[in-house]
Order: sequence, then structure tokens, then C-alpha cells
Amino acid sequence: MNGSMLCAVCLTADEVRLMDQAIGLYFCGRCRHAFTPRPKHQQEVYEESYYLEKHPNWFANPNYPFFEYLRKKIEHYLPKGKRARLMDAGHGTGDLLKYLDQKNANLDLTGIDSLKMEHPRIHFIQGDFFQDTAKEPYDVVTSLMVVEHVNDPRSFAKKMYEYLVPGGLLMISTNNNDSLIYVIGRLLKPLGVRVVFDRVYSDHHLQHFTNASLRRLLENHGFEILELRNHNYPLKAVDTPPAGPIVTKMYLAAVWVLFRVSEILGNGFFQTYVCRKKA
Repeated sequence: MNGSMLCAVCLTADEVRLMDQAIGLYFCGRCRHAFTPRPKHQQEVYEESYYLEKHPNWFANPNYPFFEYLRKKIEHYLPKGKRARLMDAGHGTGDLLKYLDQKNANLDLTGIDSLKMEHPRIHFIQGDFFQDTAKEPYDVVTSLMVVEHVNDPRSFAKKMYEYLVPGGLLMISTNNNDSLIYVIGRLLKPLGVRVVFDRVYSDHHLQHFTNASLRRLLENHGFEILELRNHNYPLKAVDTPPAGPIVTKMYLAAVWVLFRVSEILGNGFFQTYVCRKKA
């Protein structure tokens, strides 16, 4: 089934093929991007239950070492002593903003998401960042594990560009479709073992970026790439499937091995780009 679906990143049609009919997953041979088109009414709704019930371990165990990495990048790329405005697009439970609030007094912090939150020093906006009109642009925009949930990543990149001042800093993270666990899922699927494949290509993720496809998206929308980091996250933040304690321990042991091997290979489960809006 080729030529009937436009790639969500590069807009080609002639190299797009249906990768998995069961979940409606497509793959673009030109930019190596995978995506699952979904009409609005079939997309996941991000209410409080998403954070508290569907992903309890993830949101109960913030990745503070990663937050520190982001803080250092902000400090490195912004002029020393500059007071800066930062927007976290899709802030979730606000953990990154709360961490930055404790560590950096030179940041005016804003976050936007569907979840209502309040904080004495952080401006939380309850709403859709696609509809948000900033009164003035930001010096830094962060967006962690958000772009994989949107149906139109090009509109997402355009919005991130509009949020920033010329020369502003964007830090964006998402899953890595070239990571070891994704590769294993694709290798096992033809053998009739779909458990890993269905886990990584979960239907609430509409986009599955490789390093190449995410770079292409960003560069096509006016960003200069500064750094790329492929990485994993703390084991205690892994959300395990419903099972007994023995199966859960086996599952976590397997994930631990995959994380360690992927770190050696340099193809961790997550990818993070640090980039700058071209002046």
C-alpha cells in the first residue's frame, strides 16, 4: 500500500508504506519516520487519570538527572546573568518547572497543558498550546515527551518556532524509533511475538521519530541543531504492565538489560535535541 498516505514529516507519498495494519502504522522510506494517523475523536484525552492511573511510575518518579542536564544546557547557551522567559509546552505535572524554580532564580517560568495547576512562582496555563497566543516570545522553550502525541508534527514545530525570540533555545525530547527496544520489537513481530512491538508502538503515540526524521522536522522549520543526546530514563520510572510480582521483576530485569546495552550502543530509548531558532 504505497502512495496513498503523506508522510507526517517530509510530506512524501511515494515512499510511504503500511507497516502494520492492526494499529494503522505507516513508515516513510525517505525520512524513516513512522506514524499512526488518528482523527481527533480517536485520539487520547489527557485528563488527570492519564497521569495518575495510566502512567503512575513515570509521573511519581521525575527524572531529576535529566532535568539537571537541561538546566545546564540553558545556563550554557544563554548569556550569563540574563534573566530569561521559559515556556514548557505540555508540562504534565510540572516537575521540570518546579525543579528549575528551585535551581535557577534567573528564569521566569510558564507552562501550558490540559491539567490545571497552581504555583506561587510559576505561571501555569490550562489550555492547548496550539491555541495559545503568547503576549511576548520566550527565550527558551522545552517540550518533553509531547510531540509523539500530536497528529501534525509540522504544526507543532511551527508553534515552537513562533514561541521563541530570534536565537531562542528549544529543547525537545521524544522516543527514538531507532533505539534498541524498537529494533527488537520489529524483529520479533514477524516471528509472531508482538508484545514488544505493541508496547513501543502504543496507540497513544501517533509519531515515532528517528534521529534523522526529528532533525529533518526541526531544520525544515527554522532551527539550527546544537546537540543531540540519545538516552534512557530511571528504571523506577518504568510503567510495568499489569502482572504479578514475579512477572513484574522479570519485566524490569529485561528492561534494565536493554537500557544498559543501548547505552553502550548509543541508541537509547529517548532522544533529546537542543537547538536554536535561526535569527
